[in-house]
Amino acid sequence: MHEKVWSGDVDGYEISLDFIEHRGLFRYTAKKDGVLISDRLCADPVDAGLMDAPGVIWNNKTPPLPASSFISFEGRFSIFGTPEDIVGGTWLSPADWPQDRKRVAVYELAGRMNRIASRYSIDRVPDEAYLNFGLIDCSKRLNAMFGGPEKWPRAAFELLLTATGYKELALGNSFAYSDPYLLADPRKMPRQVIEQIRKAATPSMRHELLSYRDAVVSLCKESRMKYGGNADTFTVLPFVNVAEFIDEIRQSDRIHVDLYADFDGDAVPKANLGQTAITLNDIDAEKIRLNLDRAREKRNYYWSMRGEDPSSKLNLSFSTFELTELVAAIKSCADWSLFFNHQVHFPDLGYDLDASGDSDRILLACGMSEWRSDDAQEWMAVSRSKSDRLYHIERIDAWDSYEGPEFEVTESYTTKIYPSDLIDQIAADHNGFRETDGVPPFINARYAAQLEHLREVYPLKHKIPENTPSTAALRDGLARLEGKKAERKKAPSHDKRPGYFTY
Repeated sequence: MHEKVWSGDVDGYEISLDFIEHRGLFRYTAKKDGVLISDRLCADPVDAGLMDAPGVIWNNKTPPLPASSFISFEGRFSIFGTPEDIVGGTWLSPADWPQDRKRVAVYELAGRMNRIASRYSIDRVPDEAYLNFGLIDCSKRLNAMFGGPEKWPRAAFELLLTATGYKELALGNSFAYSDPYLLADPRKMPRQVIEQIRKAATPSMRHELLSYRDAVVSLCKESRMKYGGNADTFTVLPFVNVAEFIDEIRQSDRIHVDLYADFDGDAVPKANLGQTAITLNDIDAEKIRLNLDRAREKRNYYWSMRGEDPSSKLNLSFSTFELTELVAAIKSCADWSLFFNHQVHFPDLGYDLDASGDSDRILLACGMSEWRSDDAQEWMAVSRSKSDRLYHIERIDAWDSYEGPEFEVTESYTTKIYPSDLIDQIAADHNGFRETDGVPPFINARYAAQLEHLREVYPLKHKIPENTPSTAALRDGLARLEGKKAERKKAPSHDKRPGYFTY
Protein backbone atom coordinates (compact mmCIF):
# COMPACT_ATOMS: atom_id res chain seq x y z
CA MET A 1 0.00 0.00 0.00
CA HIS A 2 1.27 3.45 -0.97
CA GLU A 3 0.79 6.19 1.63
CA LYS A 4 1.13 9.82 0.66
CA VAL A 5 3.99 11.62 2.39
CA TRP A 6 3.99 14.86 0.40
CA SER A 7 2.82 16.27 -2.92
CA GLY A 8 3.00 19.68 -4.53
CA ASP A 9 3.93 21.77 -7.55
CA VAL A 10 7.64 22.28 -8.23
CA ASP A 11 8.70 24.27 -11.30
CA GLY A 12 5.52 23.34 -13.16
CA TYR A 13 5.75 19.63 -12.31
CA GLU A 14 3.41 17.74 -9.99
CA ILE A 15 5.87 16.05 -7.61
CA SER A 16 4.81 13.49 -5.01
CA LEU A 17 6.48 11.22 -2.45
CA ASP A 18 4.81 8.04 -1.16
CA PHE A 19 5.90 5.49 1.43
CA ILE A 20 5.49 1.73 0.86
CA GLU A 21 5.85 0.34 4.36
CA HIS A 22 5.85 -3.41 3.59
CA ARG A 23 8.83 -2.88 1.25
CA GLY A 24 10.45 -0.08 3.24
CA LEU A 25 10.77 2.08 0.12
CA PHE A 26 9.79 5.58 -0.94
CA ARG A 27 8.28 6.30 -4.34
CA TYR A 28 9.07 9.53 -6.18
CA THR A 29 6.82 10.52 -9.10
CA ALA A 30 6.81 13.58 -11.35
CA LYS A 31 4.03 14.52 -13.74
CA LYS A 32 3.78 17.25 -16.36
CA ASP A 33 0.33 18.21 -17.62
CA GLY A 34 -1.01 14.97 -16.17
CA VAL A 35 1.59 12.81 -17.97
CA LEU A 36 3.89 10.67 -15.81
CA ILE A 37 7.47 11.72 -16.56
CA SER A 38 9.41 9.99 -13.78
CA ASP A 39 8.60 7.13 -11.39
CA ARG A 40 11.38 5.88 -9.11
CA LEU A 41 11.71 3.78 -5.96
CA CYS A 42 14.39 4.53 -3.39
CA ALA A 43 15.40 3.73 0.17
CA ASP A 44 16.23 7.36 0.95
CA PRO A 45 15.15 10.23 -1.34
CA VAL A 46 18.20 12.28 -0.30
CA ASP A 47 20.75 9.49 -0.88
CA ALA A 48 19.09 8.72 -4.21
CA GLY A 49 19.42 12.37 -5.27
CA LEU A 50 15.64 12.84 -5.43
CA MET A 51 15.34 15.37 -2.61
CA ASP A 52 17.19 18.64 -2.21
CA ALA A 53 19.70 18.71 0.65
CA PRO A 54 23.26 19.89 1.30
CA GLY A 55 25.68 17.89 -0.83
CA VAL A 56 23.02 16.60 -3.26
CA ILE A 57 23.78 17.11 -6.94
CA TRP A 58 20.66 17.00 -9.12
CA ASN A 59 21.10 15.51 -12.56
CA ASN A 60 17.60 14.35 -13.45
CA LYS A 61 15.28 15.90 -16.03
CA THR A 62 12.54 16.50 -13.46
CA PRO A 63 12.91 18.71 -10.35
CA PRO A 64 13.76 17.18 -6.96
CA LEU A 65 11.58 17.27 -3.90
CA PRO A 66 12.10 20.51 -1.95
CA ALA A 67 14.38 20.29 1.07
CA SER A 68 12.55 18.87 4.08
CA SER A 69 12.95 22.16 5.95
CA PHE A 70 10.70 23.87 3.37
CA ILE A 71 7.81 21.38 3.32
CA SER A 72 5.45 19.70 5.79
CA PHE A 73 4.57 16.03 5.48
CA GLU A 74 0.97 14.87 5.29
CA GLY A 75 -1.29 12.53 7.29
CA ARG A 76 0.30 10.34 9.92
CA PHE A 77 3.73 11.56 8.82
CA SER A 78 2.99 15.18 9.73
CA ILE A 79 4.92 14.98 12.99
CA PHE A 80 8.13 13.99 11.19
CA GLY A 81 10.58 16.33 9.51
CA THR A 82 12.57 14.04 7.18
CA PRO A 83 12.20 10.68 5.42
CA GLU A 84 14.86 9.34 7.83
CA ASP A 85 12.54 10.18 10.73
CA ILE A 86 9.73 8.16 9.10
CA VAL A 87 12.03 5.16 8.73
CA GLY A 88 13.32 5.59 12.27
CA GLY A 89 9.75 5.53 13.55
CA THR A 90 8.80 2.41 11.60
CA TRP A 91 11.59 0.03 12.68
CA LEU A 92 13.74 0.02 15.80
CA SER A 93 16.87 -1.00 13.90
CA PRO A 94 18.11 -1.31 10.29
CA ALA A 95 18.46 -5.03 11.04
CA ASP A 96 14.63 -5.14 10.97
CA TRP A 97 14.31 -3.43 7.58
CA PRO A 98 12.54 -5.37 4.80
CA GLN A 99 14.89 -7.05 2.33
CA ASP A 100 13.82 -4.70 -0.47
CA ARG A 101 14.90 -1.70 1.57
CA LYS A 102 18.25 -3.27 2.48
CA ARG A 103 18.94 -4.12 -1.17
CA VAL A 104 18.14 -0.63 -2.45
CA ALA A 105 20.01 1.04 0.43
CA VAL A 106 23.15 -0.85 -0.61
CA TYR A 107 22.97 0.57 -4.13
CA GLU A 108 22.53 4.10 -2.77
CA LEU A 109 25.72 3.91 -0.70
CA ALA A 110 27.95 5.76 -3.16
CA GLY A 111 25.52 8.68 -3.33
CA ARG A 112 25.21 8.78 0.45
CA MET A 113 28.98 8.68 0.95
CA ASN A 114 29.67 11.52 -1.46
CA ARG A 115 26.76 13.59 -0.13
CA ILE A 116 28.07 13.35 3.42
CA ALA A 117 31.61 14.18 2.31
CA SER A 118 30.36 17.19 0.35
CA ARG A 119 28.30 18.38 3.29
CA TYR A 120 31.37 18.41 5.51
CA SER A 121 33.69 19.96 2.92
CA ILE A 122 31.09 22.66 2.08
CA ASP A 123 32.35 24.45 -1.06
CA ARG A 124 35.65 22.59 -1.33
CA VAL A 125 36.34 19.42 -3.28
CA PRO A 126 36.18 16.60 -0.70
CA ASP A 127 39.59 15.20 0.17
CA GLU A 128 40.30 11.85 1.78
CA ALA A 129 39.57 13.09 5.31
CA TYR A 130 36.09 14.30 4.33
CA LEU A 131 35.38 11.17 2.28
CA ASN A 132 36.33 9.12 5.31
CA PHE A 133 33.40 10.71 7.19
CA GLY A 134 31.14 9.27 4.50
CA LEU A 135 32.89 5.91 4.61
CA ILE A 136 32.44 5.68 8.38
CA ASP A 137 28.76 6.63 8.18
CA CYS A 138 28.08 4.10 5.42
CA SER A 139 29.99 1.33 7.19
CA LYS A 140 27.94 1.99 10.34
CA ARG A 141 24.80 1.76 8.23
CA LEU A 142 25.91 -1.53 6.68
CA ASN A 143 26.97 -3.00 10.00
CA ALA A 144 23.63 -2.05 11.55
CA MET A 145 21.87 -3.84 8.68
CA PHE A 146 24.03 -6.95 8.43
CA GLY A 147 25.99 -7.22 11.68
CA GLY A 148 29.57 -6.71 10.47
CA PRO A 149 31.83 -6.42 7.41
CA GLU A 150 32.10 -10.20 7.07
CA LYS A 151 28.34 -10.29 6.42
CA TRP A 152 28.21 -7.45 3.89
CA PRO A 153 26.97 -8.33 0.42
CA ARG A 154 29.77 -8.25 -2.14
CA ALA A 155 27.91 -5.45 -3.94
CA ALA A 156 28.06 -3.32 -0.77
CA PHE A 157 31.80 -3.75 -0.42
CA GLU A 158 32.47 -2.91 -4.07
CA LEU A 159 30.12 0.07 -4.22
CA LEU A 160 31.50 1.61 -1.05
CA LEU A 161 35.12 1.35 -2.15
CA THR A 162 34.47 2.45 -5.74
CA ALA A 163 32.54 5.57 -4.75
CA THR A 164 33.62 8.47 -6.92
CA GLY A 165 36.69 10.15 -5.52
CA TYR A 166 37.51 7.93 -2.56
CA LYS A 167 39.60 5.27 -4.26
CA GLU A 168 41.51 7.90 -6.23
CA LEU A 169 42.49 9.54 -2.96
CA ALA A 170 43.55 6.37 -1.18
CA LEU A 171 47.11 6.76 -2.49
CA GLY A 172 46.61 9.34 -5.19
CA ASN A 173 46.12 8.48 -8.86
CA SER A 174 49.13 6.19 -8.65
CA PHE A 175 47.62 3.30 -10.55
CA ALA A 176 45.47 4.99 -13.20
CA TYR A 177 47.46 5.76 -16.33
CA SER A 178 46.06 8.54 -18.47
CA ASP A 179 47.60 10.22 -21.53
CA PRO A 180 44.96 12.48 -23.12
CA TYR A 181 47.49 14.31 -25.31
CA LEU A 182 49.11 11.11 -26.66
CA LEU A 183 52.56 12.20 -25.58
CA ALA A 184 53.61 8.72 -24.47
CA ASP A 185 55.56 10.30 -21.63
CA PRO A 186 57.26 7.44 -19.74
CA ARG A 187 57.26 9.56 -16.60
CA LYS A 188 53.46 9.34 -16.58
CA MET A 189 52.97 5.95 -18.22
CA PRO A 190 55.29 2.99 -17.67
CA ARG A 191 56.96 1.80 -20.85
CA GLN A 192 55.48 -1.70 -20.47
CA VAL A 193 51.97 -0.21 -20.35
CA ILE A 194 52.60 1.68 -23.60
CA GLU A 195 53.91 -1.50 -25.22
CA GLN A 196 50.86 -3.45 -24.07
CA ILE A 197 48.57 -0.85 -25.68
CA ARG A 198 50.45 -1.26 -28.96
CA LYS A 199 50.19 -5.07 -28.77
CA ALA A 200 46.47 -4.99 -28.00
CA ALA A 201 45.69 -2.72 -30.97
CA THR A 202 47.88 -4.47 -33.56
CA PRO A 203 46.06 -7.05 -35.73
CA SER A 204 47.29 -10.61 -35.19
CA MET A 205 48.35 -10.95 -38.87
CA ARG A 206 50.58 -7.88 -38.71
CA HIS A 207 54.22 -8.50 -37.82
CA GLU A 208 55.13 -4.92 -36.94
CA LEU A 209 53.42 -3.25 -33.98
CA LEU A 210 51.34 -0.14 -34.56
CA SER A 211 52.79 3.10 -33.26
CA TYR A 212 51.51 4.21 -29.89
CA ARG A 213 49.41 7.03 -31.34
CA ASP A 214 47.90 4.79 -34.03
CA ALA A 215 47.18 2.13 -31.41
CA VAL A 216 45.19 4.55 -29.24
CA VAL A 217 43.26 5.87 -32.25
CA SER A 218 42.52 2.31 -33.38
CA LEU A 219 41.21 1.17 -29.97
CA CYS A 220 39.00 4.25 -29.63
CA LYS A 221 37.59 3.77 -33.12
CA GLU A 222 36.84 0.12 -32.40
CA SER A 223 35.02 1.07 -29.21
CA ARG A 224 32.91 3.71 -31.01
CA MET A 225 31.96 1.27 -33.75
CA LYS A 226 30.96 -1.51 -31.32
CA TYR A 227 29.34 0.40 -28.49
CA GLY A 228 28.80 4.00 -29.58
CA GLY A 229 29.98 6.92 -27.50
CA ASN A 230 32.54 9.51 -28.51
CA ALA A 231 35.76 8.05 -27.12
CA ASP A 232 38.93 9.68 -28.44
CA THR A 233 41.20 8.63 -25.56
CA PHE A 234 41.10 6.37 -22.53
CA THR A 235 42.51 5.75 -19.07
CA VAL A 236 44.36 2.50 -18.44
CA LEU A 237 43.19 0.74 -15.27
CA PRO A 238 45.12 -2.20 -13.80
CA PHE A 239 43.13 -5.06 -12.24
CA VAL A 240 44.58 -7.74 -9.95
CA ASN A 241 43.59 -11.03 -8.39
CA VAL A 242 43.65 -10.40 -4.66
CA ALA A 243 45.54 -13.53 -3.58
CA GLU A 244 48.17 -13.14 -6.30
CA PHE A 245 48.59 -9.45 -5.50
CA ILE A 246 49.04 -10.10 -1.75
CA ASP A 247 51.56 -12.82 -2.52
CA GLU A 248 53.59 -10.63 -4.90
CA ILE A 249 53.52 -7.37 -2.93
CA ARG A 250 54.85 -9.11 0.16
CA GLN A 251 57.79 -10.41 -1.90
CA SER A 252 58.71 -7.31 -3.90
CA ASP A 253 57.44 -4.09 -5.54
CA ARG A 254 56.80 -5.85 -8.87
CA ILE A 255 53.29 -7.18 -9.54
CA HIS A 256 51.33 -8.62 -12.47
CA VAL A 257 48.22 -6.77 -13.60
CA ASP A 258 45.48 -7.13 -16.20
CA LEU A 259 45.16 -3.84 -18.06
CA TYR A 260 41.84 -2.44 -19.24
CA ALA A 261 41.07 0.67 -21.29
CA ASP A 262 38.35 2.85 -19.75
CA PHE A 263 37.06 5.10 -22.57
CA ASP A 264 36.50 8.71 -21.51
CA GLY A 265 34.19 7.68 -18.70
CA ASP A 266 31.46 6.65 -21.18
CA ALA A 267 29.13 3.85 -20.12
CA VAL A 268 30.68 1.39 -22.57
CA PRO A 269 32.58 -1.83 -21.81
CA LYS A 270 36.26 -1.58 -21.00
CA ALA A 271 38.69 -3.12 -23.48
CA ASN A 272 41.07 -5.82 -22.20
CA LEU A 273 44.62 -4.88 -23.12
CA GLY A 274 46.19 -8.04 -21.73
CA GLN A 275 48.49 -8.81 -18.80
CA THR A 276 51.83 -7.25 -17.98
CA ALA A 277 54.14 -6.70 -15.01
CA ILE A 278 54.61 -3.27 -13.45
CA THR A 279 56.84 -2.00 -10.67
CA LEU A 280 55.13 0.12 -8.06
CA ASN A 281 56.63 3.22 -6.58
CA ASP A 282 58.60 1.99 -3.57
CA ILE A 283 56.77 4.40 -1.26
CA ASP A 284 53.35 3.21 -2.46
CA ALA A 285 54.40 -0.42 -2.16
CA GLU A 286 55.65 0.06 1.39
CA LYS A 287 52.39 1.80 2.38
CA ILE A 288 50.43 -1.15 1.04
CA ARG A 289 52.54 -3.63 3.02
CA LEU A 290 52.19 -1.53 6.16
CA ASN A 291 48.41 -1.36 5.78
CA LEU A 292 48.24 -5.12 5.19
CA ASP A 293 50.05 -5.71 8.46
CA ARG A 294 47.86 -3.21 10.34
CA ALA A 295 44.69 -4.77 8.90
CA ARG A 296 45.92 -8.21 9.94
CA GLU A 297 46.59 -7.09 13.50
CA LYS A 298 43.11 -5.68 14.07
CA ARG A 299 40.41 -8.23 14.77
CA ASN A 300 42.10 -10.63 12.35
CA TYR A 301 40.61 -8.89 9.34
CA TYR A 302 43.20 -9.28 6.61
CA TRP A 303 43.85 -10.39 3.05
CA SER A 304 45.11 -13.95 2.64
CA MET A 305 48.10 -15.01 0.55
CA ARG A 306 47.93 -17.92 -1.88
CA GLY A 307 47.97 -21.26 -0.09
CA GLU A 308 47.30 -19.62 3.28
CA ASP A 309 44.36 -20.74 5.39
CA PRO A 310 41.90 -17.82 5.20
CA SER A 311 41.12 -17.45 8.90
CA SER A 312 39.81 -13.94 8.26
CA LYS A 313 36.05 -13.53 8.15
CA LEU A 314 36.57 -10.88 5.49
CA ASN A 315 38.23 -13.06 2.88
CA LEU A 316 38.15 -11.86 -0.72
CA SER A 317 41.27 -13.73 -1.80
CA PHE A 318 39.67 -15.18 -4.90
CA SER A 319 38.21 -11.87 -6.06
CA THR A 320 39.43 -9.44 -8.71
CA PHE A 321 39.64 -5.73 -7.97
CA GLU A 322 40.84 -2.64 -9.75
CA LEU A 323 44.18 -1.97 -8.11
CA THR A 324 43.38 1.43 -6.61
CA GLU A 325 40.06 0.09 -5.32
CA LEU A 326 41.87 -2.78 -3.61
CA VAL A 327 44.44 -0.44 -2.07
CA ALA A 328 41.60 1.74 -0.73
CA ALA A 329 39.88 -1.33 0.75
CA ILE A 330 43.05 -2.51 2.49
CA LYS A 331 43.64 0.99 3.84
CA SER A 332 40.09 1.14 5.20
CA CYS A 333 40.58 -2.17 6.98
CA ALA A 334 43.84 -0.89 8.45
CA ASP A 335 42.18 2.34 9.62
CA TRP A 336 39.16 0.51 11.08
CA SER A 337 36.92 2.65 8.89
CA LEU A 338 34.85 -0.45 8.13
CA PHE A 339 34.45 -1.52 11.73
CA PHE A 340 32.20 1.17 13.13
CA ASN A 341 29.65 -1.33 14.36
CA HIS A 342 27.80 0.94 16.78
CA GLN A 343 24.22 -0.28 16.93
CA VAL A 344 21.37 1.12 18.91
CA HIS A 345 20.08 -1.19 21.64
CA PHE A 346 16.58 -0.20 22.60
CA PRO A 347 15.45 -2.22 25.62
CA ASP A 348 13.79 -5.36 24.24
CA LEU A 349 10.48 -5.09 26.06
CA GLY A 350 8.73 -7.51 23.73
CA TYR A 351 6.14 -4.95 22.70
CA ASP A 352 4.76 -4.78 19.16
CA LEU A 353 5.12 -1.75 16.92
CA ASP A 354 1.75 -2.34 15.25
CA ALA A 355 -1.71 -2.91 16.69
CA SER A 356 -2.10 -6.11 14.68
CA GLY A 357 0.68 -7.86 16.60
CA ASP A 358 0.27 -10.61 19.22
CA SER A 359 1.54 -8.59 22.19
CA ASP A 360 -0.94 -6.81 24.41
CA ARG A 361 1.29 -3.74 24.42
CA ILE A 362 2.13 -1.37 21.57
CA LEU A 363 5.30 0.68 21.89
CA LEU A 364 4.52 4.32 21.11
CA ALA A 365 7.75 6.04 22.11
CA CYS A 366 11.07 5.21 23.70
CA GLY A 367 14.02 7.45 24.41
CA MET A 368 17.18 7.54 26.47
CA SER A 369 16.81 9.95 29.36
CA GLU A 370 20.24 9.67 30.93
CA TRP A 371 23.69 8.14 30.56
CA ARG A 372 24.40 6.33 33.84
CA SER A 373 27.93 5.38 32.84
CA ASP A 374 29.86 4.41 29.73
CA ASP A 375 28.02 1.09 29.56
CA ALA A 376 24.65 1.87 31.16
CA GLN A 377 21.74 4.15 30.39
CA GLU A 378 18.31 5.09 31.67
CA TRP A 379 15.35 4.98 29.26
CA MET A 380 11.75 6.13 29.27
CA ALA A 381 9.16 4.11 27.35
CA VAL A 382 5.50 4.83 26.61
CA SER A 383 3.25 1.98 25.50
CA ARG A 384 -0.46 1.35 25.09
CA SER A 385 -2.27 -1.73 26.37
CA LYS A 386 -4.92 -3.20 24.09
CA SER A 387 -6.66 -4.97 26.99
CA ASP A 388 -6.93 -2.37 29.75
CA ARG A 389 -6.78 0.62 27.36
CA LEU A 390 -4.22 2.35 29.60
CA TYR A 391 -1.02 4.14 28.73
CA HIS A 392 2.00 2.63 30.48
CA ILE A 393 5.01 4.80 31.30
CA GLU A 394 8.13 2.90 32.33
CA ARG A 395 11.56 3.87 33.53
CA ILE A 396 14.17 1.34 32.49
CA ASP A 397 17.80 0.72 33.35
CA ALA A 398 19.75 -0.91 30.50
CA TRP A 399 23.35 -2.05 30.25
CA ASP A 400 25.65 -4.29 28.25
CA SER A 401 26.88 -7.49 29.82
CA TYR A 402 29.08 -10.26 28.51
CA GLU A 403 25.90 -12.14 27.58
CA GLY A 404 24.59 -9.18 25.60
CA PRO A 405 22.24 -6.24 26.25
CA GLU A 406 20.24 -6.48 29.50
CA PHE A 407 17.61 -4.27 31.11
CA GLU A 408 15.39 -3.93 34.14
CA VAL A 409 12.15 -1.98 34.56
CA THR A 410 12.72 0.03 37.73
CA GLU A 411 9.51 2.05 37.86
CA SER A 412 6.19 2.03 36.02
CA TYR A 413 3.14 4.25 35.91
CA THR A 414 -0.24 3.86 34.19
CA THR A 415 -2.78 6.45 33.15
CA LYS A 416 -5.92 6.69 31.11
CA ILE A 417 -4.88 10.09 29.84
CA TYR A 418 -2.63 10.30 26.82
CA PRO A 419 0.76 11.51 28.14
CA SER A 420 1.13 14.20 25.51
CA ASP A 421 3.78 16.20 27.36
CA LEU A 422 6.12 13.24 27.68
CA ILE A 423 5.67 12.03 24.10
CA ASP A 424 5.99 15.58 22.79
CA GLN A 425 9.26 15.91 24.68
CA ILE A 426 10.55 12.63 23.24
CA ALA A 427 9.50 13.80 19.78
CA ALA A 428 11.29 17.10 20.28
CA ASP A 429 14.41 15.21 21.35
CA HIS A 430 14.11 13.11 18.20
CA ASN A 431 13.76 16.06 15.88
CA GLY A 432 16.73 17.78 17.49
CA PHE A 433 18.89 14.65 17.65
CA ARG A 434 22.52 14.81 16.62
CA GLU A 435 24.99 11.94 16.59
CA THR A 436 26.91 13.32 19.56
CA ASP A 437 23.77 13.14 21.73
CA GLY A 438 23.87 9.34 21.95
CA VAL A 439 20.88 7.33 20.68
CA PRO A 440 18.00 8.75 18.62
CA PRO A 441 14.66 8.22 20.39
CA PHE A 442 11.96 6.09 18.77
CA ILE A 443 8.59 7.65 17.89
CA ASN A 444 6.17 5.12 16.40
CA ALA A 445 5.37 6.44 12.93
CA ARG A 446 2.17 4.37 12.75
CA TYR A 447 0.53 6.31 15.57
CA ALA A 448 2.63 9.44 15.96
CA ALA A 449 0.06 11.79 14.43
CA GLN A 450 -3.16 10.11 15.58
CA LEU A 451 -2.48 7.93 18.59
CA GLU A 452 -6.17 7.99 19.53
CA HIS A 453 -6.72 5.78 16.47
CA LEU A 454 -6.22 2.86 18.88
CA ARG A 455 -9.56 3.66 20.48
CA GLU A 456 -11.33 2.79 17.23
CA VAL A 457 -9.28 -0.32 16.51
CA TYR A 458 -9.58 -1.96 19.92
CA PRO A 459 -12.84 -1.49 21.86
CA LEU A 460 -12.66 -1.26 25.62
CA LYS A 461 -12.38 -4.75 27.18
CA HIS A 462 -12.04 -3.82 30.83
CA LYS A 463 -13.73 -1.14 32.85
CA ILE A 464 -11.39 1.73 33.55
CA PRO A 465 -11.10 2.43 37.31
CA GLU A 466 -13.02 5.48 38.39
CA ASN A 467 -10.07 6.78 40.36
CA THR A 468 -7.95 7.32 37.27
CA PRO A 469 -5.65 10.25 38.07
CA SER A 470 -6.44 13.65 36.62
CA THR A 471 -4.08 15.60 34.37
CA ALA A 472 -2.71 17.44 37.38
CA ALA A 473 -2.17 14.19 39.28
CA LEU A 474 -0.47 12.69 36.25
CA ARG A 475 1.88 15.63 35.97
CA ASP A 476 2.67 15.35 39.67
CA GLY A 477 3.31 11.65 39.25
CA LEU A 478 5.57 12.21 36.28
CA ALA A 479 7.42 14.92 38.18
CA ARG A 480 8.01 12.53 41.08
CA LEU A 481 9.10 9.89 38.60
CA GLU A 482 11.55 12.29 37.00
CA GLY A 483 12.93 13.38 40.36
CA LYS A 484 13.47 9.95 41.84
CA LYS A 485 16.66 8.08 41.08
CA ALA A 486 16.02 4.35 41.00
CA GLU A 487 18.56 1.92 42.40
CA ARG A 488 19.56 -0.91 40.10
CA LYS A 489 19.33 -4.46 41.37
CA LYS A 490 22.06 -5.57 38.96
CA ALA A 491 25.37 -3.89 38.61
CA PRO A 492 25.98 -3.15 34.95
CA SER A 493 29.43 -4.01 33.73
CA HIS A 494 31.20 -4.39 30.45
CA ASP A 495 34.02 -2.83 28.56
CA LYS A 496 32.10 -1.42 25.64
CA ARG A 497 29.94 1.62 25.33
CA PRO A 498 26.64 1.28 23.48
CA GLY A 499 26.86 3.30 20.33
CA TYR A 500 24.49 4.96 17.96
CA PHE A 501 23.64 5.01 14.32
CA THR A 502 21.87 7.33 11.92
CA TYR A 503 19.33 6.14 9.41
